[in-house]
Amino acid sequence: YEGLNSQFLLRFDALFIGVLLAWFKGYSSIWKSLCSYKTGVLGLLFLIAYLSFYAWTAKNTAGGINATFFPRTFGFTLLPVLISFIIPWMSTWKDEKSAVRLIFFTQTSILTYGIYLIHPMCFDLLYDFIPDAPHMIILVLGAVLSYLGAFIVYRLIELPALRLRDKYFPASYRSVF
Repeated sequence: YEGLNSQFLLRFDALFIGVLLAWFKGYSSIWKSLCSYKTGVLGLLFLIAYLSFYAWTAKNTAGGINATFFPRTFGFTLLPVLISFIIPWMSTWKDEKSAVRLIFFTQTSILTYGIYLIHPMCFDLLYDFIPDAPHMIILVLGAVLSYLGAFIVYRLIELPALRLRDKYFPASYRSVF
């Protein structure tokens, strides 16, 4: 599992699910059913259940994920499928009552690359420093540390680089390929 998880070429299933989801948006009946509260909440509950199972398995099974059939065979595809049931529902959150949620998701989208880079180190540190902590505590602390680390990377590295880019290559000179 661990040898395959970060291999881009072996993870096209997740990209394909994202493309399929975008394609569904063009078909109002399918998209409308995916946007429903029931579908979104059910997807979210299954996602939480799967992540809890994954964390518990990684910590409590001899050999961890590498020695467990379900996550190393179906988990790669199950995770993006579950997320694809949540995204359409979240896309309906555009009213004033959901401003906090929109801010959270906007900030998360800005920090996504940093989170991607930092989260493995955060979880490794937590498992090293508090190995006996319940997996849900590790999950929550890992998420918080990942966001914090990504925010620091964004402010100290990404934002200054983006400002330099904008200074020396204004939008009028940039082209999209």
